[in-house]
Parts: sequence; structure tokens; C-alpha cells
Amino acid sequence: LDTMFSALRHSQRTILAIETSEGDVLGSFTSTPWRNNGNNFYGSCEAFVWMLRKQRKHSDGDVNCASLDEYILRESSLEVFPWDHKGNRNVQLSNTKRLYVGGGHPEDEVMDNVEQFRKSGTVNATAKEHWGMSIALDKDLLHGTSTKCATFGGACALI
Repeated sequence: LDTMFSALRHSQRTILAIETSEGDVLGSFTSTPWRNNGNNFYGSCEAFVWMLRKQRKHSDGDVNCASLDEYILRESSLEVFPWDHKGNRNVQLSNTKRLYVGGGHPEDEVMDNVEQFRKSGTVNATAKEHWGMSIALDKDLLHGTSTKCATFGGACALI
């Protein structure tokens, strides 16, 4: 993450793109430079998370398309979840150990979720729904989770 912070320190707007081992593709657009900011959320509400509606892998594991039309259709089916003004302002959280986009349960104190995630890798869950971070990545950027969060209206729950 330190390398990423250094490389992106002057980038006002960034697009994060993630492909899971199952072929799901999701990411975010943020309009505040990424930085090591401890355990404090920051960032402009000019942000959104997104995901492709279709996996890049077929059920047999093949990533190739039979035609250019099939490729374009698969790659252009994008769903966007903008910042929800009814939610919270927990857009970005990043430090040397983690990177989060969005966070929080609509009714719970967000920092309780952050602290619990930091300790156990999970977040508070109600009997009906699991809430946390839209995107949560470890320091190696190779492992992460995606759960519903209040910041983007309950969007994302892929990883």
C-alpha cells in the first residue's frame, strides 16, 4: 500500500478495478487522493462503487468469448452505486494494513464495525443482513471482502 500511496499521491481522481478469482469484477471511483490516514475515514462524496453484471469467466472457467459482440456485451454491463446522501460520509479509509471503500451499517456506529473488522476480519451483522465495507482489501491487495454498506446505499456484496 505504501507504494500505491506514493504513486497516487497527486492523483485527484482514481478508479480502482478488482477481478476476483471467480471472475467477478468490481471497483470504485474516488475523487480524493489515497493516503495513509490511520483509522479515519476521509474522501469526497463524489464517489461510487461499481461492478460488472456478468462474470468474466464462463461456468467452465474459460475467459474467452466466442465473438467480439459477446465480449462487448459482457464487459459493458456495468452497475453503478453512487454515494447515498441518506447513508454516511465513510468513503475512503486507508493505512499501511488495509484499504476500504465505503463502510457502515445504517443504524450502527461505523467505528464499531471498523474496529471489529480490524480484530476479527468480520463485521457486525443483524439477524437479517450483513453490513460492512463495500470494498475491503488487505495490505497485499490480494485478499479482500465486499459487503453491503450505508455509504453507497447497501451496494456490493461480491467477494
